[in-house]
Amino acid sequence: MNRRLPLLVGGFLSGLGILLGTIGMIAFSWRLLPWLTVERWPTAMATIVDAREESTSGRGGVRSYRPWLVYHYTFGNTAHRGEGFDVAGHYSSDRPGVRQILDTHPAGARVSVFVNPDDHAESYVARGSAGGLIILLLPPLFFVLGLCGAGITLAGAMGAFAPESNHLLARGQRAMAAWFFRGQTMRILVFGSFGSVIAALLVFGVLRRDWVLIGIAAGLAYGLWVATKMPHSRRTRR
Repeated sequence: MNRRLPLLVGGFLSGLGILLGTIGMIAFSWRLLPWLTVERWPTAMATIVDAREESTSGRGGVRSYRPWLVYHYTFGNTAHRGEGFDVAGHYSSDRPGVRQILDTHPAGARVSVFVNPDDHAESYVARGSAGGLIILLLPPLFFVLGLCGAGITLAGAMGAFAPESNHLLARGQRAMAAWFFRGQTMRILVFGSFGSVIAALLVFGVLRRDWVLIGIAAGLAYGLWVATKMPHSRRTRR
């Protein structure tokens, strides 16, 4: 097998992970950052002028819903118009919960809203749950995995894993690689990574009532459980 093939594949996958992670963070970080800080924003009283239910059709024709409010408020002696409800603005299959929000926020009601101190035109009625933001953690995960893959690929390209290399940097990289690729370290890394992905899929699937995601999480969890039951000699045998 061509020795350059693993380096090419590693470089491609690492670059793809970094690219997707960067695009995702640029596209969605504007929603993640306000969620972390919104409850420290100043507030203003607003008047709701419209309250309605919005819906969309997802996988398998399953419909999801979200509350949508239109309200007017004054901040800094300037009148503003706000739309939406929470920071994430995600859809949910919990239609009764959406209707309960609309029942407690009817048109004509007064409500306190969080106002961005740096942009008074940005405001939210509520912070919202973390469920709708779980998917936003995937871009940073792709980015970190891409960086790790790029580092390993670069180390391989510089001969860090070649036993005949005596370069100082190569020896240092081999020493780090020897620690990093120890059985215990790799088991913690692999099982921890898979466990985090399974937990994220399971939580997101339960919150969205998406049985496909729950099934994927269950399948991965079963595979991980089977892997833990395999004898060590069998897992490492070539």
